Amino acid sequence: MNLRTIFEGTATVFVNILFSLLWTYNYFAVIIEDRLKPYGLKLKPITIKTEPPLDKWNCSAYVESNKLIEHYEYGVDNEFFVFSDPVDHTLYLKKCDGYRLSKVGKCAPEFAPENKTRFLNILYMHPKMSECVKLTLDASYIRNGNAVFSKTFVCRLLNYQCSSSSYHFDDDYELHIMDDKIKKHVLRSNQYLVFDDNASYEIKA
Repeated sequence: MNLRTIFEGTATVFVNILFSLLWTYNYFAVIIEDRLKPYGLKLKPITIKTEPPLDKWNCSAYVESNKLIEHYEYGVDNEFFVFSDPVDHTLYLKKCDGYRLSKVGKCAPEFAPENKTRFLNILYMHPKMSECVKLTLDASYIRNGNAVFSKTFVCRLLNYQCSSSSYHFDDDYELHIMDDKIKKHVLRSNQYLVFDDNASYEIKA
């Protein structure tokens, strides 16, 4: 075992400790935030506005109290972080070589061929918002078998692409999408889209 291997192993452990501390803080911040308000106390989650600039990572994410909770892991090939309490709408993401895996169920590493679908418009709308928010989907997620635009996925897009003051998020939103074939769909919080192997996609609930 040379020094480079030792350094890489130590760096991986250190980065994952930081990710775990961040998740732990955000988890408790979201859980107890509402309980602290009557006492004039605030404990705000730390918002991550971009995916980690690392060569590989896994991410398990879900929505709690209409806020995004993510747990990143660096340098992990197979296993995903499993939340101790069962949660709904869990999203599993994996950074692969040149693309991303995005599943609503746990996934193992796999090659996901590129899907030719592209979107001309992705608009987030909510009854409590006077204007819609335009979102973008990174082409690295447009791969056969990938699930996108689930509730957690949409929350994540908003979290990464918008300021928190520019949108309102809960189950009442609508996502209006138009693809490059001028097909339009309206997705609600219980729906998502899965890319198939025929250069197309399917809406699921």
